[in-house]
Amino acid sequence: MIWDLATRTVVGEPLTGHAESVTAIAISEFDGQPVAATCSRDRTVLIWDLQARVPREALTLPGEPVAVAFSGNKTMLVATRLSCFSGLGIPLRMPARRARAA
Repeated sequence: MIWDLATRTVVGEPLTGHAESVTAIAISEFDGQPVAATCSRDRTVLIWDLQARVPREALTLPGEPVAVAFSGNKTMLVATRLSCFSGLGIPLRMPARRARAA
């Protein structure tokens, strides 16, 4: 769920997209837009457009990720997995937004 910290209320419905439980979330900004990365026991990382509330990118990993983080310069996303203490650096390239139908 996404919360408005000023009002302490839930904003909209929970984001859905993973087949199994989410293990970690990271929030950042990309090209001036708020984004989130979620990782799940389903071995995927989803990169979300928080304004449109939809996943813009889905990445399948070789193992179950337990943490995600954006780099300080916002050009990389790192996902780590517990089983062998290894990580995967993913260059960020968000697909262009599609125009909304009027």
